[in-house]
Amino acid sequence: MIRFLHFSLVLILFASCKSYQPNANFKPLVKTVQNTYFSDPNSEFVYNTKIEAFGKTVTGLLVIKPLQNQQHRVLLTTEFGNTLLDLTINENSYIKNYAIPDLDRKVILNLLSRDFKIMLNQNWRINQVVTQNSETIYKSENKNNNYYLTFKDEQLQTIEFAKRKLKLKINYLEVMHNKAQKIK
Repeated sequence: MIRFLHFSLVLILFASCKSYQPNANFKPLVKTVQNTYFSDPNSEFVYNTKIEAFGKTVTGLLVIKPLQNQQHRVLLTTEFGNTLLDLTINENSYIKNYAIPDLDRKVILNLLSRDFKIMLNQNWRINQVVTQNSETIYKSENKNNNYYLTFKDEQLQTIEFAKRKLKLKINYLEVMHNKAQKIK
């Protein structure tokens, strides 16, 4: 009975340590795919937003303004126009222009900037690909991070970020004229 218990615990331990990967057989591929949703420097993108983190909820407007050299200005405001967070984000770093005291913590700023970098990244270096039905899933690896980009009819639908488990999933919904009307 004790041997069975030990064997069961070892089996559960190995089964629970599986890393995240969509159900697919990926094939090697080397290429770059584009996320063109936030690339027009003459446009400003405004979204209603709701961020849930650390047991708190923040609602308001998310304003994204593309700048030069793959930089973006990201502004999070309340519905009344009070600025909650103002960041300038590029590929490798971010600059905090303003943050309210509740958001002005290194952990929160790093988490938000990481998520915004993933959402705004325009060039993805692809390592593997799989095609299922009308969807193409590209896998991009960077250090210990895995990114899964799902395209349907040559439009980016989702970006998933995972280390061992899924950390972030971004859905681009209602795409019209190369602009996502909703992001979930």
